Amino acid sequence: MMHTQRWMVVVCTALLCTAASLQAQIRVMPGGKKIVLGKDTLCFRYHFEAGDTLYYAVDSKDSVDISRRGILAKSRSEKLQIICDSAIEGRYYLRMITLRASEYQATESDTVFRPGHPWVGRVVSIVIDSLGRRLAESSSSAMAAMCPGGAFQPLRLPILDSSCGRQNQSWLSEDTVNYAENAVPFPRMHQQVLWRVGDRLDTLGRSAQWLMYSLTGFGTVDMSASQIAMQSTSAIAESGRLIIDRDLRVPLVATIQHDNRFTIVSAASSGSKTAGKHLMVVTMELERITSPVPTRRWSRMATPSRKSRKQRRS
Repeated sequence: MMHTQRWMVVVCTALLCTAASLQAQIRVMPGGKKIVLGKDTLCFRYHFEAGDTLYYAVDSKDSVDISRRGILAKSRSEKLQIICDSAIEGRYYLRMITLRASEYQATESDTVFRPGHPWVGRVVSIVIDSLGRRLAESSSSAMAAMCPGGAFQPLRLPILDSSCGRQNQSWLSEDTVNYAENAVPFPRMHQQVLWRVGDRLDTLGRSAQWLMYSLTGFGTVDMSASQIAMQSTSAIAESGRLIIDRDLRVPLVATIQHDNRFTIVSAASSGSKTAGKHLMVVTMELERITSPVPTRRWSRMATPSRKSRKQRRS
């Protein structure tokens, strides 16, 4: 029990510190002229080829605090597959599948390991453009369900909305998005996202570039007509750093902090309301990509370590 409490304190303290950092939004200097693109311009776009299959490892630390129920700490691990079925005139027809999901759950009195999740194997199809804007979405099953991270966990392919900017330049986007890859029926969120251009870097043996964002949104999901029998509204604050491969033009690494303040209305309990908050820290890394195009094939396991690269140069 002492080990469980110690583990919960470590996880929850880290999440609370992360939640506090969400208050520091990206600052935009008022006034001034629009920045003209120049030598330090970086362009961010998604690109897929038909037959591309991407495998991501997703690790999350969660703290869920529901009124009168205490705090639940979770450490989650997922394997995500993204398949491009076709690419037509800048539109990408993608399938997202959670291949595996497991988690440790800890309360003040107990720790439980869950080796699977009902969302595993669920196929979600989306159509996006090169900036990630959603054009269509569908699910392989109409049965109500929710992914391990909840209805409004961060999008795996965030909506960039704008393609190019100079370093430290920002832009603001606003959209109403169906978070189809998170639940059925589809959660819906009206969100504003402030993006800021970062810099070039090398990571995982790849040439990449990064940008950061700060998101606020208000979302709803209605499952009152299903066996889950509940409605939920959420106020979301989220910030993240997205590293995109300069050649493949897909996310290499994403690190995200997420704060969800939610209210659940239970249809099974005469409309009783329950409030809570869900703090989440997520890391998503590309493990490998297979493709009929040889230049797009890559595996993190085949990437030489920094030490071996130095030895090879010497």
